[in-house]
Amino acid sequence: MKMSAASTSPATSTIHLLPCRRSNIGLVTLNNPATLNALNLPMIQALNSILPQWQTDNSIKATLFKGSPRKNNKPAFCAGGDVKSVYLDGTSSKEKHGYGS
Repeated sequence: MKMSAASTSPATSTIHLLPCRRSNIGLVTLNNPATLNALNLPMIQALNSILPQWQTDNSIKATLFKGSPRKNNKPAFCAGGDVKSVYLDGTSSKEKHGYGS
């Protein structure tokens, strides 16, 4: 059963989070190899949506995270948080709500 929660970048419309279910395992593929699969705010929001659903699903026994490989096919799991993306999201949020300078 394929799940449909995804994080997209407005500039590229690339899906950065690919959750799916394989038998009794929830599989999350981090799919942003350009940033070494660093987590950005939309990815975290998607995880906050899907993981509680899987937690209450008694048929899911484990959750597995994996990272998409880089263009040269070298492995890349997750570099941590995408600091630039989080900063830009925070800056645009301040402007959107009319505070900050």
